[in-house]
Amino acid sequence: MVNLNPNPRFRADSACVLGSTGSVGTQTLDVLRELQIPVSMMTAGENAELFAAQIREFAPRTAAVLTEEAARELERLLKADGTPVPEILWRSGEILDAVRQVDADIIFHSISGLAGLPSALAAANSGKRVAMANKEAVIACGDLTANSGKRVAMANKEAVIACGDLTANSGKRVAMANKEAVIA
Repeated sequence: MVNLNPNPRFRADSACVLGSTGSVGTQTLDVLRELQIPVSMMTAGENAELFAAQIREFAPRTAAVLTEEAARELERLLKADGTPVPEILWRSGEILDAVRQVDADIIFHSISGLAGLPSALAAANSGKRVAMANKEAVIACGDLTANSGKRVAMANKEAVIACGDLTANSGKRVAMANKEAVIA
């Protein structure tokens, strides 16, 4: 059980979690579960079993994986126990379009490394609030994310340290997602 005292100004009727099966993604889902915030879209790599369990619990309308094989396996796992199957995407263009158009108040981005760059750009262009746990994508996107006109939240202290000048000079509000990030 997560012990949270959320900011009373934070409101989200739904969320999108990019990279839900990784360490940060699973922790994000823990928080969303505790706050009872529904998840409208989730993405994962190729861990179909864990992703299927997450879909069973959170029932997103859209799910995305990296490969056609992972998509078939995910669908098989969900159908095997009668779980309603969401729209499953695996083509990169379709996934990025879905991120840009997602019906969510906030997008949590936790896809590691430069592999997360395309989805970080799509999230920054979505018009939604974005919580980034990936310093590489923020650094590589540089002015593209800082000047997107949206609030960008750094979800870990390494991202804040790495992006210090970028965020400090962007003129945008930057939110820190944990106390270590604020101290950094």
